[in-house]
Order: sequence, then C-alpha cells, then structure tokens
Amino acid sequence: MSTDQIFQVRRPTTPRVALLIDGENVSAAYAGRLITQASAFGCLTVKCVFGDIGKIGKWGEAPGFRLIHTGTGKNATDIRLVIEALELAYMGRVDAFALAASDGDYVHLAQHLVERGFPFLGLGGSKTPEIFRKSCTKFVVLETSVARKECEVARANPKLENALSEVISKHAEDGWIKISTLGSKLKAEHGLTKKDRGRSSWKAYFQGYLNLYTFEGSGNDQKVRLKKT
Repeated sequence: MSTDQIFQVRRPTTPRVALLIDGENVSAAYAGRLITQASAFGCLTVKCVFGDIGKIGKWGEAPGFRLIHTGTGKNATDIRLVIEALELAYMGRVDAFALAASDGDYVHLAQHLVERGFPFLGLGGSKTPEIFRKSCTKFVVLETSVARKECEVARANPKLENALSEVISKHAEDGWIKISTLGSKLKAEHGLTKKDRGRSSWKAYFQGYLNLYTFEGSGNDQKVRLKKT
C-alpha cells in the first residue's frame, strides 16, 4: 500500500488520539490536564512518555502512561518520539495527535502531520517558541491551571525555598545564576542535595515551578533566576 493510500483509509466516527509527551521537559504534574486536553480531540488510545529514564521525574508514577526509554544520546528523545508519531500515522492507528513539549524541536513533525490532515494539538509552557505554536492545529499553554498548585507545593518546603532564594541572591550576577553552580552552592552552604529536590535534576525541578523561576541559555550554560513579581 502506498503512502497516499494509507492516508486515504477511512477513519472512524470518533477520532483516535495519540498523546505523546517529551518527559524531559514537561512535568508529570500536568498529567491530568494533558489527558483532559487530548481527550477533547477524541478517544485517547495512546499515551506515551519519552525520555531518558533518569530525567523524566515522576512520570513513572503517573498511571496509564507507557514509558519509552530513549537513552542518553543527543536528541535521542526527539528522534524516538518523531519515529513513533510517524509510525502511528502511516499505519493508520490514530486519527489525531496531541504532543506535549516546551521547545521548538517538533515543528517539522507538526507541519508534516497537519499537511496530511491530522488534527495536531500542541501543549507546552508559556515560553514555547511561536513557530511551534503556529505549526499546530491548536496550542494550549499548560501553566495556567497548574502553576498555583505547584506554587503551594513549593512553599510547603520553606527550607528548600528559602535556601534557593538565598543562594540566588548571594551568588547571582544581574539576577542570573548557572544551574550547575546553584546545585553545588546549595550542597556546600545548606547541605541540600538531589534527594531534597524530588526531581531527577535541578533543571527538572525548576521547570516544574515556572511560576517562580525563569530561564536563559541552554546546555551547561543554562541560567535561572527568580521570576520578577
């Protein structure tokens, strides 16, 4: 069967939806909202979280999601997610897609599937690049309903919150501090280590509280600062 024939296969009355999540940059705290948003497109038949198993935080505790370990290679998560999405499309297993990610790495995937008639829902943070948003049939910002709840969780641990504020204020340059530096300072000055943050990395921790922190840069040079109020 040719590719054109595959896309001409008759689709059921109720669209089958695949929810694909980049678990390395979307917090498991949004699991419920992701399901709600994706289900609005039709019957949610696929729920997959992609990422290095050591970097996906609490996604392993989210019920009903299939975890796909992508290893530690560069862009491994992006590539594996794209392969899965195209396979689902070409095999005629789903009729619509919902993709949760907060970066622009999936622009071409969104454009490719939309051009072939698949409704494509994008879900991500407020800083998700405009080019990805415009490539989707619809885009939903995740922080709006979960941020307040996450803030309450953060304030429930005053020791950690106070230590973060103190270290950032003490060592930041123009308000910014490298995440790698912040981690070492927290350990040296407050005895706080990765077990105290409840996430796979400090970066993942801050991404779970986008109402409190903002980012700049990328890779080893990525910096964080307290969000201005």
